[in-house]
Amino acid sequence: MTAEPQAKIRSFRQIEEISLGAAANSFSELLCHYGELDQRVCYVGVDTMDREFQRRFPDRAFDVGIAEQNELGVATGLARMGLIPIVQAWAPFTPLRNFEQLRTYLCRHNCNAKLVTTTLGLTNCSHGTTHHDLESIALYRTVPNLVVLTAVDDEQFRQAFHAAMKHVGPVVIMGPPEIYAPGADRLTPLPIETHGTFVIGKAEWVRRGSDATIVSVGHALRYVLDAVDRLQGKGISVSVINMCSIKPFDAECIEEAAKTSKAILAVEEQNINGGLGSAVAEVIAERRLDTYFQRMGIPDQFVEDLGDWTYTRSRVGLTADEVVRRICGMLSAAR
Repeated sequence: MTAEPQAKIRSFRQIEEISLGAAANSFSELLCHYGELDQRVCYVGVDTMDREFQRRFPDRAFDVGIAEQNELGVATGLARMGLIPIVQAWAPFTPLRNFEQLRTYLCRHNCNAKLVTTTLGLTNCSHGTTHHDLESIALYRTVPNLVVLTAVDDEQFRQAFHAAMKHVGPVVIMGPPEIYAPGADRLTPLPIETHGTFVIGKAEWVRRGSDATIVSVGHALRYVLDAVDRLQGKGISVSVINMCSIKPFDAECIEEAAKTSKAILAVEEQNINGGLGSAVAEVIAERRLDTYFQRMGIPDQFVEDLGDWTYTRSRVGLTADEVVRRICGMLSAAR
């Protein structure tokens, strides 16, 4: 074996994973809370049984094993019988392995089910390419009746969960990153003191600036906010939009950004095709907005060079340094 592959293997073995974080604890707490409030609430998992819910409500706790297609089939049946299934799932296997069941079973019948997924993007990097979630946003956006929400931290996850439970119909919540592998950057507290009211169909303005706007989602906001702090040190004022509602999409906030800043950059930890950047581009094109726009995401490729989350995403250019470089270049070109 050559020296280079050995170095990669050593990096791979040194990954420090956090199997359960604050958001995982919140999920169990919220699940049991709604189970207590409403006898229609039940749990459906894929080898992920929530033990506290099972202890308290054994007749409403179901686990199908590692079988994502069956999971959504069972959830559809329960919802059609009048129950409210809360489905715990892992990306990318939901939606990749059960997209037909999501589309044709659950959403075609507008079932009142709530899906909570984790490990958006490259956070599940240690298991390799098969476990990288590059397509979720693009796929979810194409499914009628489906509401798609994201959360950047534990507080926003709680807000999104409450909003999802009030909505009658299928909802997917893509959970925050602290549920899995943080990487060398660690999971330091985000510079977001508090969130406003969570409203389905509305984005969150995290920062307000006058030079450029970054639209981001989920844990990509971690390196976006780092980059914005660095840009501020260069005298560049940048707005940040957390697109916590992917579907319905807040087109009005994109229009406002186009009118108040010189450039818009979409940053996401998904394939650059079909996801958040594509949604922003659609608004800009259809509303004929006069702004300089770029997408930043995972290039149209598989990510084979693996380390921890920090290393893996750096190999495809998803870093604070790259965000700074992009914004500086866009503003220079926009003058």
